[in-house]
Amino acid sequence: MSEALLRAIADLEARLRMLERLEMPTVSVGGAGAPAIAFYGGTPRTRAAALTAQLTTITYTDPKTPDYAIRDFVDVAGDGTQGYAFASRDEANSLLAVIANLQTRVQQLENALNAATGVNLIA
Repeated sequence: MSEALLRAIADLEARLRMLERLEMPTVSVGGAGAPAIAFYGGTPRTRAAALTAQLTTITYTDPKTPDYAIRDFVDVAGDGTQGYAFASRDEANSLLAVIANLQTRVQQLENALNAATGVNLIA
């Protein structure tokens, strides 16, 4: 895994935590045309389109001892020609568990916001 991917996962987790704390104090309903809504005094917007289809949910092996402190990757051949690997199997399995957890949480947020099962903010 690249450092950029690990940063992206950490950013996703932070955004999910922020969304979990989201409160909706006031609602503004737009005027003519399609119904629009705004929160916190924002400009009213129409409902968002459907989200990108979800990829299949990953399966993974639970780590024997969860290891969320991912260290630098190991250079398999010592010269970069054979690729890189996790320092331990538990680190790799912990990362897969985090990704699976993020998939579940994003799906729960989508369900809470969509038209079929949620508050109808997205199609």
